[in-house]
Amino acid sequence: RFVRNMAQPGRESDGCGHCPGACREVCTTRKPPAKIDSFRFFDRHSAMTWHIVYHYSTTIELNHFVFEHAYLYAMALLLAHPVLRWYGVAFFAAVVATYALIINFFVAGIVSGAVYFAICWAAYLSFPVFMAYLPAWAIALLGFFLAMLSLALQQVGHVLYEDFAPPRIIFFHGFVAAPILSFRHNCYRLGFFADEYERILKDVDADRQVPEDAKHPEGYRPVGVRAVSAHYTAAAAAGNTAHM
Repeated sequence: RFVRNMAQPGRESDGCGHCPGACREVCTTRKPPAKIDSFRFFDRHSAMTWHIVYHYSTTIELNHFVFEHAYLYAMALLLAHPVLRWYGVAFFAAVVATYALIINFFVAGIVSGAVYFAICWAAYLSFPVFMAYLPAWAIALLGFFLAMLSLALQQVGHVLYEDFAPPRIIFFHGFVAAPILSFRHNCYRLGFFADEYERILKDVDADRQVPEDAKHPEGYRPVGVRAVSAHYTAAAAAGNTAHM
């Protein structure tokens, strides 16, 4: 079914759900899942593999860098309502900072945890400032809508820039883990933890079904949508079904 669609460029997918994400130009229905469908929350290798599989492009990381931090601030603003005093913000910040410390142990964990804790505390301190212009309930409502808008814009990024869609929603990732895993991924991109990144990318390539001849000749490196798509298109045109 996948070969039939690839052999006829421009034909829409009939929704089989099995064609690789590389055929984004052809499939205009829901994006297929990669091989990996979940991750162990407190296992760095498992969590980062899942995250990179579904957050592969640089563009989606830039999207998430903006809107994940906006989400953190907005959620903290919502939880800073005087009814909750400082307990709500402190609990939320502690959860995020603790997960950051676990995933990014040790120095990177302290840095990322401190950053996220500071974002949450900044929202708490800004609540009284906003109260000079708006009632408390309106500020909390504003925080809620900003948080939902940030999550929605992250999903728009996935639709526009990613090739695979996870088969099920993992709420822990969306509400807590995503900023921390993105921080780690950006550390990889900047050249930190290179050996660990090499090991993770091997599993990422396998889970994304990247063919051997589409991988970077110098090793496991992100090859981008175009390289993989070109491989599958050429193979389908040649009728080489065994290679796929």
